[in-house]
Amino acid sequence: ERMDIERSLRNAVRREEFQLHYQPKIDLADNSINGAEALIRWQHPERGLLPPGLFLPTIEGHPISADIGEWVIAAALTQWEGQISLYDPARGGPCYECVFPVAPDPALVPTCAEAGVAGPLPGVIGSIMALEAVKAVTGAGEGLRGRLLIWDGLHAEARVIALQRRQGCPACGAVPVAR
Repeated sequence: ERMDIERSLRNAVRREEFQLHYQPKIDLADNSINGAEALIRWQHPERGLLPPGLFLPTIEGHPISADIGEWVIAAALTQWEGQISLYDPARGGPCYECVFPVAPDPALVPTCAEAGVAGPLPGVIGSIMALEAVKAVTGAGEGLRGRLLIWDGLHAEARVIALQRRQGCPACGAVPVAR
């Protein structure tokens, strides 16, 4: 069955069946929406819209995860902001669903076509993503496993926040990890 899922996932990458749904980021001071976070879903041709917990655990550590991961990172852009992380529960980091467990109401978050994306942003985020890939492959420096880099092009700021595994996560079955 795992081989069938892997074959289906390879086809899904080729046919561009993955979708991003956006979860709003709320400013608790005034309850305004100040951004969005990307959540991957698979629009399966026979089973409908699938949450990440049904397919990401199958590909952890598999080369196809890089194909899907690059797409998610490259697509995690909105207006002036980009986000980058390395989701790697096999090595102690959280999985994607640990960090983003709930899909937002699509009516609350504009699409990139509606909100726009600053032209240079994909290049900036793509360059950072490439550097992170080199670090992950070579083991050089401190990568983004267990951390999320948020790059704000409008205000020329970068923030890094710590990410935690979510106990009982249905996607990766996370249990507390000693650090």
